[in-house]
Amino acid sequence: MKADEPAKKQLDALVKLLDRGRDHDALSRAARLSRKYPDNLFVLNIIASAYGKLGEHDKAIRVFESIRSRDPEIPQLHHNLAISFFRTGRLNEATTAMKEAVRLDPLNTTLQSNLGAMYLVGSDVMGARDAFAAAAQLAPDSPDAQWNFERMERAARNLRKAALIVEDALHENPNDPVLLCKAGSSYSHLGDPKSAMKYFQRSRELDPDSPELYFHIGQFWKKNKQMGKAVQAFERATELNPSYSDAFAQIGSILKKAGHTDRAINCYERVLEISPENVEVAHFLSAMKGETTDTAPAQYVTDLFDSYASRFEANLVGDLEYRGPEVLRKMLDAALSDGARFKAGIDLGCGTGLSGMAFRDVLDHLAGVDLSANMVGLAEEKGVYDRLTVSDVVSAISDSDVAFDFFLSTDVFVYVGDLEDLFAAVRENAAQGALFVFSTEDLEEGTFALLPSGRYAHSRDYIAKMCDRHDMKIVDFGRHPLRMEFGKMLVGGYYILRT
Repeated sequence: MKADEPAKKQLDALVKLLDRGRDHDALSRAARLSRKYPDNLFVLNIIASAYGKLGEHDKAIRVFESIRSRDPEIPQLHHNLAISFFRTGRLNEATTAMKEAVRLDPLNTTLQSNLGAMYLVGSDVMGARDAFAAAAQLAPDSPDAQWNFERMERAARNLRKAALIVEDALHENPNDPVLLCKAGSSYSHLGDPKSAMKYFQRSRELDPDSPELYFHIGQFWKKNKQMGKAVQAFERATELNPSYSDAFAQIGSILKKAGHTDRAINCYERVLEISPENVEVAHFLSAMKGETTDTAPAQYVTDLFDSYASRFEANLVGDLEYRGPEVLRKMLDAALSDGARFKAGIDLGCGTGLSGMAFRDVLDHLAGVDLSANMVGLAEEKGVYDRLTVSDVVSAISDSDVAFDFFLSTDVFVYVGDLEDLFAAVRENAAQGALFVFSTEDLEEGTFALLPSGRYAHSRDYIAKMCDRHDMKIVDFGRHPLRMEFGKMLVGGYYILRT
């Protein structure tokens, strides 16, 4: 050991603290060591890892990037950086970092598998297939290889093929309770409840004390709208594993929707005790407690719409009777003279392209941006946009070299409370006399609030205040129906601003 390096027992103690879940203690002790040994990359990695486990991913990224600038040839560093990027919704950067980890260590099956998983999230099925195939070639006898392909087929909606992959594995190991549980889940996804329950029951006979089995049974009952049975199964999972945060989260979600707020809060608080990095639960816990935060976590929004993308339009337009783009288009037509056109527009939070379709005919060029790669993929299929980007909206505006004369954002501010940064970015990148057209969930008084639904509402007074601060004026405003929620039509605030 060199004199200017910490003792091995000090480093081992830091690792033990992280392994035992004492993340705050690990961070505090590592920070003290780092002040004494500022160039020790191991200590810096402990600091970054502790930040990540505590859910402070932006801080983790800064430290990981500091390590990378000093030694860019560490595969695990790029892997850890990729995970932090992924958890903040920065999928492109996450995938790039994971690819670099694989380049540095191409024989690492975990890195190949994780790269495949990131490709899947980004709807790159071919990229996922290549990465999973590489992992399978490295470890052909690993059961993980089969599950990678099963997951890929399920993501591609090849549910029958996914089930057959599990069936093939069961042919070799017919009494494996884990395989039987996976078979139950596969047939549940396939919409075959009878076969699913047959496999679940067989798995339970062989291993009656598996918390994972009861978790999957809970998901099965939840999918089939048997919420009482679902809660019982999830509760059994937590009895067998008191640290099963996903099971507590599922119970909390069911209780929240059933109106049992106090019990749901207790479940969500338990989740955060176990997994403080769970940003979705933290967001909804704030909402249920009436605590207004500045914005919804990017990773929560990304995950929500990546999983929701395939049924987004049918649910929003069909079930929820959403007509936001149509209302805004009528307001725009009434406010402008016939034949008015715009040179460069950007659809902020473009989703699957519903808003772009409503305004495309008055725009010479239209860009779209969304946090969800899956939503952007569906928008691309419509052929409405000249350019599409997976990014947060503020970065997309700020990083562009285009002076836009038309900004559009429908049903997006429900995931952003404090609009200060967004208004500043719009004003900074707006052409003279540009229009800013958007909708909000309307709030009668105050500024903005995080509602129990987990969405934000904004008042007209707050929007007027933003206009005053950023040299904009309200051209038109109206309160009109927004969408259905629990059988009631919500009221939206619809705005046309001029810069």
